[in-house]
Amino acid sequence: MTRRVSFAITFAALGFLASVAGAGAAPIAINNFSFAAPALSAGSWNFGTNAIPGWGAAYGATADGVQAYTFGQYYTIPNSTQAMYVNYNGGQNGSYQDVGPLQANTTYTLSVYVGERADGLDGGYAGVSLLNGTDYRGAPLAFGYVLPSSMTPGFFQPLSLTYTTGGSVSGDLTIYLDQYLQSPFTTGDSQVSFADVTLDAAAASTGAVSVPDASPWALLTTGAAFALLLLRRRSPGRLLAR
Repeated sequence: MTRRVSFAITFAALGFLASVAGAGAAPIAINNFSFAAPALSAGSWNFGTNAIPGWGAAYGATADGVQAYTFGQYYTIPNSTQAMYVNYNGGQNGSYQDVGPLQANTTYTLSVYVGERADGLDGGYAGVSLLNGTDYRGAPLAFGYVLPSSMTPGFFQPLSLTYTTGGSVSGDLTIYLDQYLQSPFTTGDSQVSFADVTLDAAAASTGAVSVPDASPWALLTTGAAFALLLLRRRSPGRLLAR
């Protein structure tokens, strides 16, 4: 086998494997995922029921908003200089976003960073949920949390959770971020912050035989045909001489 033939076959095989491997998790678009909107000056914040573009306020909350934190409040913020804050303010508060219809046989992975300020404002119990519905009142699918005792003031920590749907689904998928409880050791208000929200979706295994996409097979077939063409173009004398 000549170098050209070997190269053609190798190229086709590698392209085929790369195409099949590329069919992994895909990101789902989240509006204002890093809470960069509205753009605020350092140290300032907003609040109210429509304070966070792309996100709705739970319970008619007016204690949620976006803040452009200073170095004395957070030493670093993942993927941004701003974050969403949620005050307990006498009761559970939070914000949500509907990301569209649920997909059957799909594994969803939600990732978010949760933080506590360094300037003396205590953190509460931070909750992260995937809900089946269009707002914060949807049916819970998956829930994760960060306890105040595990937070390090001035820093964010990652939190991820997953949920896999079955073959029959209905309704929408909603992300919900909240402060669902205040620490019993907190005498005043408490606050938690959320940053860099991402959501990925990947096809879940159903036990059925999968049929690969046609394009990888087309690439493999083209490479094989090219290799055969190179073989046929070689003279019979050269073939016999070997």
